[in-house]
Amino acid sequence: MDASDAPGPARLPSLGTGGLLVYTHAVQREAVSVTELSGRAGLPERSVRDGIAELLGLGLLEAVPGASDRYRVIPPQTARDLLLGPVVREIDQLRDEVDRVRAEFDGLLPLYESRTDRVRPVVRLPGPESLRRSAAELGSQARSEVLLCRPAVLLGTADTAWPLPWVSQLLAREAEMRVLYPYAARFTPAAGALAEQLTPLGAVVRTLPNALPEFAVFDQRAALIPHQDPAIGGLLVRDPTLVAFLADLFDRDWGLATPFDGGVSRPELSDLTEELKVTILRALIAGGKDREIAQQLGISERTCQRHIADILDRLGARTRMQAGYLAHQRGIR
Repeated sequence: MDASDAPGPARLPSLGTGGLLVYTHAVQREAVSVTELSGRAGLPERSVRDGIAELLGLGLLEAVPGASDRYRVIPPQTARDLLLGPVVREIDQLRDEVDRVRAEFDGLLPLYESRTDRVRPVVRLPGPESLRRSAAELGSQARSEVLLCRPAVLLGTADTAWPLPWVSQLLAREAEMRVLYPYAARFTPAAGALAEQLTPLGAVVRTLPNALPEFAVFDQRAALIPHQDPAIGGLLVRDPTLVAFLADLFDRDWGLATPFDGGVSRPELSDLTEELKVTILRALIAGGKDREIAQQLGISERTCQRHIADILDRLGARTRMQAGYLAHQRGIR
């Protein structure tokens, strides 16, 4: 039976105005008749008989044995106990049943919590190997699309044996793979080698001048987010809201990115270097530290520091704070 079809609790009778008035006058005498009550209360006999019937139903009045049409009052606590006794016993029984069912269901909780396939919205993964194993597992299950943003940890290095089985299998079943790298990847042999191996398999690789976080989204059902320090590991995310946010973030940057064609001419190299310096300058203005900026751009800390030194020299600034001020004066924000 549906819960909505279950009968509600039985309503207990209540003392009405007529019954209260009859009780008020009857309680003054040991026994009274309908005629006496009618005269004392100033009520018609019909109303008195209705009040008597109400009091009899509540157990507050009883007929006097052997006396025709005479009634006497019952102590209210006695009537109360007689009326509520069965209800209280039923409530106690129901409470016992509730406690029993609660205990039975609570006993199932350890079994539920221990199940191996339980899906949690966010799971912490220790170390880069666990991240790569999770990427391989999610990638082997993906059927429509995998989004990779700056996948240095998730795809390994140029020394990693390629192609990774899950990557080749994903693309062989005609699923899509889109990969975003920072512009600095064009100057990094490891990233360039990975991009050159991904593209023939069917992946699409683009680069973006902005600082990029590393993450991956699989079929918009799960995501992996490595920690800034690869040794710490990262997070496996299955929360739909967080996964959708990461996918939207990727799509926004994807529309601004340019194809990674694998080669860079000298004029293009000069343009990319300038764009990289502007990106670094903006990160400095925002208060970024050398190591943080380098990690976001996918370059070494030493390379980042060389760019910063060149930026200060070009601006004629002695300090980073002064560089930020001068950049602001020139409209760079």
